Amino acid sequence: MTMESAPSMYTQTRLSKRGSTYYFRAMIPKPLQAHFGKKEIVYSLRTKDRQEASRLVRQASAKLDAEFETIQKPIKPANQQLTVLDEATVGGICDLWRYQCLEGDVWYRIQGFTDDEYEQRQADHAQTIESLREILAKGRLERIQPALSQFLALIGVEFCGDPEDQRKLAWTFLEAVIDTHLAVMQRDHGEVVATPPAPHIRIGKKTESLVPQGRAGSIRGKTLKDCFELWKDRRANRPQKTVAAYWAALEGFISFAGTKVVSDYSEECVYAYIDNLLKQGEHDPHTIAKNIGFLRSIFNAAKKRLKLSGNPFSEIEVPGLDVYKVRRLPLSHDDLKTLFASTVFQQSGMKRGGGGAAAYWLPLLSLFTGARLEELGQLYVTDVKREKGIWYLDITDIIENDVLKQSHPKRLKSPSARRNIPLHPQLIQTGFLDYLAAIKAEKHTRLFPLLKADCKGDITGNFSKWWSRYRRRIGVGSKLKTFHSFRHTFKDAMREAEIDVMVANRLMGHKDDSMGGHYGLGHSLRVLDLAMKKIDYPDLVIPSYKLLIADHREKRQ
Repeated sequence: MTMESAPSMYTQTRLSKRGSTYYFRAMIPKPLQAHFGKKEIVYSLRTKDRQEASRLVRQASAKLDAEFETIQKPIKPANQQLTVLDEATVGGICDLWRYQCLEGDVWYRIQGFTDDEYEQRQADHAQTIESLREILAKGRLERIQPALSQFLALIGVEFCGDPEDQRKLAWTFLEAVIDTHLAVMQRDHGEVVATPPAPHIRIGKKTESLVPQGRAGSIRGKTLKDCFELWKDRRANRPQKTVAAYWAALEGFISFAGTKVVSDYSEECVYAYIDNLLKQGEHDPHTIAKNIGFLRSIFNAAKKRLKLSGNPFSEIEVPGLDVYKVRRLPLSHDDLKTLFASTVFQQSGMKRGGGGAAAYWLPLLSLFTGARLEELGQLYVTDVKREKGIWYLDITDIIENDVLKQSHPKRLKSPSARRNIPLHPQLIQTGFLDYLAAIKAEKHTRLFPLLKADCKGDITGNFSKWWSRYRRRIGVGSKLKTFHSFRHTFKDAMREAEIDVMVANRLMGHKDDSMGGHYGLGHSLRVLDLAMKKIDYPDLVIPSYKLLIADHREKRQ
């Protein structure tokens, strides 16, 4: 990467690699993070070619920096006019460059690099320092000038003085860039390089910090991204997956409609957006309707606080929703036979990628309880309870122990998901209570201690990826047959057993909107247990967990 790409002060760190594909990854300046609703922008450049990726990242950086500048204009004071450069001012500008770059570098490292990204960064840095030294050696200051001009604009300074002074500033700035780059390379080799404190720059008779500071509000008024922040803050500890889904819907809409004051959006604008998505053919009506629902919720969250007169998303109808689309299929009897004849259920029941014993028990629990994957994966040992001779799972997100709440958090899709699910006799017969006793004896908190949360905080996120690979490998390969298909299979089994709809909804954790559902305390554990015992999967042979473990131990001896 040469200094021809220098117009962005972060360009050299904005190119990353995941596997063989290159990505654009840019840190958002602190004053603008509330506006964007996140700390970084990441997306695929859709190329595996290094040269093409470098070209694309330069284009993307130029576009993003222009957007940063446009957004900052209404919240920044007018540029400070510099006509004379003294030594203190020049030094302050260079110190600020060093501070901004090293602070940004720390932020990127905190996010973590893959091995490929780390190696690519080292190669990029080596190439860049070579180009910088060539510029210094040959005095080609016009090649550093774009980076200097952009940086001055970013911190709100404009130089209007003698051209010779401008070249002296460019020279000193180039020395600072090289010095800063070498410091970053020291960090690449594991050396500790401290980030200096934010400097102050003396301009004329005034000394002030030119580190960009945000201000509350804007002369343009609040944007949809401000609404997003209000939505996010209304409820503590929203799942990262949910926040990401809502943010993606917001970004998609803004990319079409543009950034405006929230009151400037209309139903016509929303319908134009929907028509554009349908015309592209990349999203089905159900997905579009779901995203419009997200936007409706974001807008509603801010409606009262911002005294908005209406919600342009509230009465929107997406064409084509009346066309039924199968989103997931239940597992057939043949699918279940294939599954229970596979290695997880025929050998040891222990798969490292599947979280050890979780690979055996999570499919079985979902098949015989209808519980969601995350509900099962986050169970504590103490969530398996017994009352009046009935064993059951206590599906809840209410944690009274504060230490446990921090170290082993739980969350549910909705309040109606809190429920007690009796254990099906087949689970007890297969050895679930023996497994519970073994986990208790080892003093684990989680029922499935080998499950490791993914980057979004989902305890079953990595398991879900493993399961998708595993089911395809054993021949249950339809895209419509995911782990959630166990839940659909259980639902069909309840219908086959003619279980009362209200009881079925309670077992599934669905909200009961019927008139009767609003009366009384709900169904007793006894009633739920009687319903559970009606569930049957005829001719389905499930290997005993106890026998599998015993066989596994015998083979190891």
